[in-house]
Amino acid sequence: PAAAFTISLVIAFLFFQGIPHIQDSVNYLVMAENFAAGRLHSRMPEHYEFFQYAYMIPDGERLYSVFLPGFSFLLVPFVMLGIPVLVNPLLTALNVFLTGKIAEKLFDREIAVISMSFMLFSVFFMVMGGTWMAHSFCMTLTLSAVLAYLNMIEGKSLKFPVILGISLGWLAWTRPQNTLFTGLPLILHYG
Repeated sequence: PAAAFTISLVIAFLFFQGIPHIQDSVNYLVMAENFAAGRLHSRMPEHYEFFQYAYMIPDGERLYSVFLPGFSFLLVPFVMLGIPVLVNPLLTALNVFLTGKIAEKLFDREIAVISMSFMLFSVFFMVMGGTWMAHSFCMTLTLSAVLAYLNMIEGKSLKFPVILGISLGWLAWTRPQNTLFTGLPLILHYG
């Protein structure tokens, strides 16, 4: 996990200058800044005709994002602390850890180490960890749901169904289709 955090953080600053570059990323950050300021929207720029930005919906005096707020809610405390660039590197490290826990639960410690090592060599995974996109967060929620489910079916504790529900619920507020693709197989397996 520490290597994943370090590599993603280096990518975030070296290749992306620590700022969002893709329209989705900018929208997530703007939403988080608005939420941190107690607003649900941005004010319309004075000369909007020179500002038009993808995925921002103008509404007279306000601008709204077309994206669901799940990832932006996670960004809020980091925005308030002035360190939102750390979110995805931290999530990337957590994803490596969660993958290892799932692999260990399903197989053994050796497979867990191999699985975690493979993640470090995935260019897509590491680059997403350096961006401001919601991919890493969706992966965290998916892996959390799967791990909670595996613990739940062992009957270990009542906290695991709660963690499963929170993970899938927050995933629905971020990417609803991912909730379906994660939840449906778990439901089918359980039934």
